[in-house]
Amino acid sequence: MIKYLSLNNIDYSEEPKKSYLNYKIILWSISFALIFVNLPWEIIKGAEFTDIENYIRRFKTDFNVNSLISQGGLLNYITSEYLWAALIVSLKEIGMPILLIFKSISFFSIFVISYFVFKRSQKFFLTSLLLLNPLLIDFVMSQIRNSFALAVIILGMLCHNKWAKIALLICSTMIHSSSVIIISIIFLLNKITSKLNYRDFGMLLLIALIFAIGLSVGREYILTLIGDRRSDITQPQSSILYSLFWVIYILLLLYLKKFITENIYLKMAFVLIIVFFASVIFGTYASRYLAILLPFLIVATMSLNSNNRKFSSGILLFYQFILFTYWIN
Repeated sequence: MIKYLSLNNIDYSEEPKKSYLNYKIILWSISFALIFVNLPWEIIKGAEFTDIENYIRRFKTDFNVNSLISQGGLLNYITSEYLWAALIVSLKEIGMPILLIFKSISFFSIFVISYFVFKRSQKFFLTSLLLLNPLLIDFVMSQIRNSFALAVIILGMLCHNKWAKIALLICSTMIHSSSVIIISIIFLLNKITSKLNYRDFGMLLLIALIFAIGLSVGREYILTLIGDRRSDITQPQSSILYSLFWVIYILLLLYLKKFITENIYLKMAFVLIIVFFASVIFGTYASRYLAILLPFLIVATMSLNSNNRKFSSGILLFYQFILFTYWIN
């Protein structure tokens, strides 16, 4: 199974081959991450990041990590996201200020995500603009547990060592339980090794629909079944009109590729957009899927030929500008 949980042998011909370029990517990613986490986003937005404020309040008090797993078996380590709480408490106990802990996690997350995207696009300026998306800003600076888990998954996918890969993937599930979904999607998509033609598109659509129905219609049942504390929580919903743009955009990318591609990132973005759209239709929380798929969508966009890349990225930037006007107001 582990051999399928890898992005290393997908689109490998597109990887930078010169070591100096890799150093350039690392330096660019560090610089981008430093700027990203230090920009006054809450002032620009005109509002606090709700999730991060909740985390601060939660961990400022004395928090008993062991209470999360006092009852139940190994599954409790995932459903309670034990590693996340244990990490925060451990760093706090050695004297690290709570704000610095969360800012460091945000830095790590955006560094890994941006490195992953820069390494595959090599169009640093345009890619940087696409990464400055309100979805990703909220994801990294507020929904930090989710973005941290995604960064650990990406790190695992990039890792060549089998046991390090396994360890990172397991750790990600104990940071955010949704990691199980992302890892499962990657595993299934890597099983589809042939080119994505019309016949294979049906299989891709089937995988997307299975996850979409399971995570929208069956979400409450699954959470209740495993005893997840979020089974009774009502979360904000996205509009159908808002979601239609993303569906149309991913179909545009598939059309520009003539439905013939081996690009795992395009497949990943397609599945997550279908999951997002289904969640909107059935009235469940969906915005996290957009934030998770955004790095893969950017990579898929940047993999197009020059003219198509300029056209599609222009559309994405225009819609990003519209999102910013709503996000700021």
